[in-house]
Amino acid sequence: GFWEIFDDEGNGVLHARVIYADRGEMLRFDGPLGLSGKAIQIVTTYQFEPVGADSTLFKVSVHAAGEVDEGIPAIVERVWEHFIFEQLEPYIKSGKHLIK
Repeated sequence: GFWEIFDDEGNGVLHARVIYADRGEMLRFDGPLGLSGKAIQIVTTYQFEPVGADSTLFKVSVHAAGEVDEGIPAIVERVWEHFIFEQLEPYIKSGKHLIK
């Protein structure tokens, strides 16, 4: 699952389910992400491509169907900015994901 845990007590939310995983290549989620409560289905794909010897190109694509009104694209963009730049990027830079 794509979980966001809010505190040490384990409160949080399941934003999406992982529906496809190919380590180092692709990860795909199905779920409403930050739009829980709306009648919307969102499929998000992360693709990873090596760039040089020490870098990876990270591509995100988002496809939605259902209750998609005028403000939804901006909300989805803010959600992914939060997850990628405020959560994932600091986690990767911290090195906590590395097996020691």
